[in-house]
Amino acid sequence: MRGEYKLKADESDNIYRYIGGEEADGILSCGYMAKSAKKTQSNFVIPYYSCFLLLSGSGEYQDEQGVHEKLSPGCVVQRIPDRVHTTKVEEGSGWLEFYVSFGRSFYRALASVGLLSASPVFRINPEGFPVPECNRLLNRIKQAADSELFPVLTEAQNLVLALMSEASGTGAEEEWTARACKLLEQNPGNADAARGAAAGMAMGYESFRKLFKQRTGMSPGAYCMERKMRTAKLMLLSGQTVKQTAQNLGYADAYIFSRQFKKHTGVTPGSFRRDKKG
Repeated sequence: MRGEYKLKADESDNIYRYIGGEEADGILSCGYMAKSAKKTQSNFVIPYYSCFLLLSGSGEYQDEQGVHEKLSPGCVVQRIPDRVHTTKVEEGSGWLEFYVSFGRSFYRALASVGLLSASPVFRINPEGFPVPECNRLLNRIKQAADSELFPVLTEAQNLVLALMSEASGTGAEEEWTARACKLLEQNPGNADAARGAAAGMAMGYESFRKLFKQRTGMSPGAYCMERKMRTAKLMLLSGQTVKQTAQNLGYADAYIFSRQFKKHTGVTPGSFRRDKKG
């Protein structure tokens, strides 16, 4: 892992916040949890979405749909809303997880546009798990004013999606691509993002641009725009207005943002927000 985090058995460092409404749709929570075997959850159901990465320890996951998986460091477990499941903690294994939870409607919105894995359990390389980013999200949720929680919700969703994107990178080529993508994603709205990423990879801009396109099928600029529009979708699905989304993404005004969004997606941001909210 990039950084370390340790807790004693049955300790936690987490935060629960609510963005209006009931728990099922309003919850925004994340943090670290250390568990002993007595914290095994049998035939457990939650009304909202939760996703955790197992940092250390071992156990098992099974659910009502017949999924049965052994859990070890690097396993990511999605707790699908209203699905009956069991998470067994192995005694003395030193279980430590980092989790992110948000509302059921936001889970459904992400799933409806194909951004979430269909599998409740998948694996990543735990060495690539970004502890500093998780600590930053935890502190953001702890410190944010109620009026600031919608943008923080988007950050929480992006962290979950980052875990899923980690699942595909294993070889040297994939590692290069994953690192290049992460550098671009640090500031996708910046016109110099590609040049900054090239410098971070110790490459000239043209060499970086050609290799990135060869390995991903798109230019760095197109990749940045795709990620920017994905973030825009998350913000809109999270309840932000078109004007708020435009401002948060750094656009001069909502008109310029709306025009670019429609060019990229085929629909206006207002139509997208209404259609997905149903």
